Amino acid sequence: MSFDIPERFAMMTCVLEDLHSHAVEGQAADLTPDMQMPLLHALKQGARAIISDCDRIAAQLEGYTGG
Repeated sequence: MSFDIPERFAMMTCVLEDLHSHAVEGQAADLTPDMQMPLLHALKQGARAIISDCDRIAAQLEGYTGG
């Protein structure tokens, strides 16, 4: 299945910006474990999404034969 690679990169940028926000929020010294856990979950889920998108882009590029 083919998809727009630049659009996929833009979507990954959005995910990375969200991950950055969660990572910064998680640095607060006064967070309790029940506040940290959702941040950790969001970071893990976002990282998996980035890896999946990278794999999809790589698979599409491997089939590229030139324009």
